[in-house]
Amino acid sequence: MSNLKNKRVLITSGPTVERIDPVRYISNFSSGKMGKALSDAFSRAGANVCVVTGPVSIKYDSAERVISIESAREMFEACKNEFDSADIAICCAAVCDYRPKHQFDSKLKKEKDDTKLSCIELTKNPDILKTLSKHKNENQYVVGFCAETNSVIDNAKSKLKSKSCDMIVANDVSEGKVFGKDDTSATIVTDSSTTDFKSGTKAELANLLVELISKELNERTF
Repeated sequence: MSNLKNKRVLITSGPTVERIDPVRYISNFSSGKMGKALSDAFSRAGANVCVVTGPVSIKYDSAERVISIESAREMFEACKNEFDSADIAICCAAVCDYRPKHQFDSKLKKEKDDTKLSCIELTKNPDILKTLSKHKNENQYVVGFCAETNSVIDNAKSKLKSKSCDMIVANDVSEGKVFGKDDTSATIVTDSSTTDFKSGTKAELANLLVELISKELNERTF
């Protein structure tokens, strides 16, 4: 029997959207495909999956529950509400680090509002991964994803430490890789190991993560 049977897995997925005005926003290219692959893989392993997702066109039909959000702050609140009951949290979403400091109620008009449009002041969003990791107990396992364009392994090791999580999955997203694609590559870093996933589908990477996390949890029981 899988040691993931009936484990509660919280997965964040997709992008966040940070509104400037009713027609403009800041976001990124995340498709939610990796989050769906993770939901499918952990569900097949017998886990109960809750997905907190930003706006995407795919459906997380294998999840027990899906919570749809728009902004990073909405994702943050949803994750805080779900985290205490989770055994495993996987922060796969591409969360916007910053949001507009002021959200305008009406559309900013070219020429009339050129000053506002040319200088959108930003403010930091909450760090979801770091917050969850900081509050995890000894029985919870927290995984973070990071998108890098250079020094992938060094940045992954640095984030593992700075975010206080159990595992980092680092994607090289330079030259249009990964975002929106079915295929991916990754470097998986823990305190004790570094695993290269050279190339394959996101479903294959999700299956590998199920295997590695299951092994890590099993080792904790001895």
